[in-house]
Amino acid sequence: MNSKKMNILFISSDNNPAAGAFRSMAKLCELLNKDENINIIVILPKEGKGVRLLSNVGVKYHVIRSCSWVQHLNEHKTILGTLKMQIKRLVNVFAIMRICVTIKYNKIDIVHINTISSYVGAVAARLCKVPVVWHIREALDVDQDKCLYDDKAYSIINKAKYTLYISEFIKNHYPQISMPQNAMIYNGIDEKEYYYKRTWNKDEQEVVHFLNVGYMGNEKKGQILIIQAASELVARGITNFDVTMVGSGNKEKEYIRRVSEAGISDKFYFLGELENTRDEYKKADVFIMSSSAEAFGRVTVEAMMAGCLIIGSNSGATPEILEKGKSGILFEANNSQSLTDAMEKVIHNFGDYEDIAKKGQQYALKNFNALHNKTEVLRIYEDIIAGQ
Repeated sequence: MNSKKMNILFISSDNNPAAGAFRSMAKLCELLNKDENINIIVILPKEGKGVRLLSNVGVKYHVIRSCSWVQHLNEHKTILGTLKMQIKRLVNVFAIMRICVTIKYNKIDIVHINTISSYVGAVAARLCKVPVVWHIREALDVDQDKCLYDDKAYSIINKAKYTLYISEFIKNHYPQISMPQNAMIYNGIDEKEYYYKRTWNKDEQEVVHFLNVGYMGNEKKGQILIIQAASELVARGITNFDVTMVGSGNKEKEYIRRVSEAGISDKFYFLGELENTRDEYKKADVFIMSSSAEAFGRVTVEAMMAGCLIIGSNSGATPEILEKGKSGILFEANNSQSLTDAMEKVIHNFGDYEDIAKKGQQYALKNFNALHNKTEVLRIYEDIIAGQ
């Protein structure tokens, strides 16, 4: 490594400790900051609870109010949506000025933008002639019903020195991004935090515990499929199971109501949003990734590291994470019947899936660990610095 201390400025698009992108960034910053030759500073766009993930491990941060350039599809190009974006742009002018001051004062070498949702760091970096690494972590349209305000935004992204993608699915999802210098680096999860040595002693008569963790504000996350599948299982006379749902959002009450109307409230536990889900992974036997367009699936990997058997949608990045079915069970996306059949097979033959779950755990520990992620990102930083 270059003997000169490397100063890296991360630009976060949120301050939420429950968000996968934020947690991935926080762990990366923590590991990079432990290197005596690297100095990390994080810019947060607003106040929030996420600061604990940074301050607890000694990562410096500043809050500079800024706004996203992302809109919901139903607001895109509307009069109201355009007005909102103009106000956001005005706020961002001041944010860019303050970030420029931060870059110059701290002699920043690289600006690392954590998601596609924020552009202020890229503009500030360009004004200060500092290279940008842009992390693409989300499939806005198919996963979140969102889009960038203007297609011209991609021209700003394409001026980055390097783009990083968190899965092959995400890399292939944005043909508008055409940077020649790019890499696919899976998110890194701290295996020490999630690894659990599981004992398999289930037989057909015992209760199988299913778990889902995810935002409950978008039907594409697929929680409704789990409710439909559970209802169908009961209709088939299969009752030796329960489902724990972790997450919150504007559809949470609707899902609770649907469970009640289906007469299966005794099968469901709604826990709301949890900052720490480790204990839930340990209690669960099977984790269900029901999203139809998961960009990576951090919670899937956390569950794999905890030894859960995974049932995942055959879409988005989930097939990558599950090695196309070698490290978990895939069901047809958006098909509750397919999910029901997968759950039924697991309930009746739970012990037969021990090898798949163990293989998934080992695959996750080897390929998605935080140290590997840090090493790959650091290599890119070093290449950029060496090329200047």
